[in-house]
Amino acid sequence: MRNMLLFLAMASATLSLGLATETPAPHFTINLDDAPDVRFQQVAEHYRRMAPYIVKELETVVPKAVQGLLIDGAEEFMKRLKPDYDAEMRSLAKVWNISVGYVVAANIMYDFTAACTSIVMQGEDGRLYHGRNLDYSFGDVLRNITFIAKFQRNGKPVYTLTTYAGYFGALSGMRHNAFTVTVDERDQGAIWENVAAALLDKKSRSLGFLVRETLETEDMDFVGAVEKLSNTPLIAPVYLIVGGTAPGQGAVITRDQLRAIDVWYLDPDAGRWYVLETNYDHWKPPPQTDDRRDPAEKIINAAGRSKAGYALLQTVLNTPPVLNKHTTYTVFMSAAHPEDYKSWIQRI
Repeated sequence: MRNMLLFLAMASATLSLGLATETPAPHFTINLDDAPDVRFQQVAEHYRRMAPYIVKELETVVPKAVQGLLIDGAEEFMKRLKPDYDAEMRSLAKVWNISVGYVVAANIMYDFTAACTSIVMQGEDGRLYHGRNLDYSFGDVLRNITFIAKFQRNGKPVYTLTTYAGYFGALSGMRHNAFTVTVDERDQGAIWENVAAALLDKKSRSLGFLVRETLETEDMDFVGAVEKLSNTPLIAPVYLIVGGTAPGQGAVITRDQLRAIDVWYLDPDAGRWYVLETNYDHWKPPPQTDDRRDPAEKIINAAGRSKAGYALLQTVLNTPPVLNKHTTYTVFMSAAHPEDYKSWIQRI
C-alpha cells in the first residue's frame, strides 16, 4: 500500500510538471557595503518597465478606502523602519517614478496576503532540508518581478532571498551557515481591516522587515532567530518556519501580533522528522476548500524518512493542490549547505 501511494504521488507530480513551466529566477548581487540608495539600483532599472503593472495591480486588489490610508500613512510607516530600508524604498520609488506610498502599499500587502506551503525535514543522517511554494492571487505580475537577491558584505555572502522587485522585506531566505526561514500567512480573515489597524499601531513591526533584519544580524543562529521571531510584536498574525544547521533544528512558529502562541519543533526521536505548514494552525484540521496539508503529508509519509531530501520536496511541492495556479515560485535551501540554494518561477 505504501509503495502504491508513493507511486501515485510520483505520477501526480509528473502530471503537474507537464502542466507547469519552471523558469530559473534571475540573480542579483546586493552589496551591503554600498550606500542604501544605490544597493537596488540595478534591480530597479531592470524591472522599471513593470512599475505601471504593479501600480495597476495594487489599485485593483486593495480596496479604495485602504489605498488612501496606505498612501497617506506611508511616511509614518517609514519612520518605523531602519534608515537603510527607508532609503532603499525611496530610491526605487524615484527610479520607477511612483509615489513611495505605492512601495509601502506593496510591502504591506505582500505581508498580509501570502498563501504558502513550507516544509522543513530531517534525513536519517541529520541533514536538514527546507522547501516552500509561495502563492498569491495576483501571481501573473509577481512572476515577472521574481528574482534571487544575494546579499554580501566585505565581498563575502551573508544571506540570500527569493523576492519580488519593489519588496524590501524577506519572505523566503537563508543566512549562510546559520538558519533558513519562510513566512506563511496565518489566515485570520478581515485582511484589509487588519492592514488598516496595523498602520495605526505604532508599536508593531512589519514582519517582512523583521525577517530581513534577523537575517542581517551578525552571529544570529537558529536559536536566536526563533527567539527574535517569536517575541517581537508584529502587524499581523503569521507562521514563521525556521530551519537550522544541526539535527532537530526545525520549527513552525505560530504568531499572533504580540508573541508566539505555539512553537512546534522537529522531534525525530518521537517520529516527527518533518514539520509542514500551509496557512492554518497545525493542531486544527485545514478547511476542505483549501486543504494542501493532507495531500502533502500523504506523499511524505508514503515515502518515509529514508527518502528525505530535495527529490521528495520537489515531488510534494509540484503536486496539486500544493502546486496551483497561484504559485509564483519554489525555493529549496539548507543553511549548512548554502550552495544548495535554488529557486525557480512557477507558471501553470
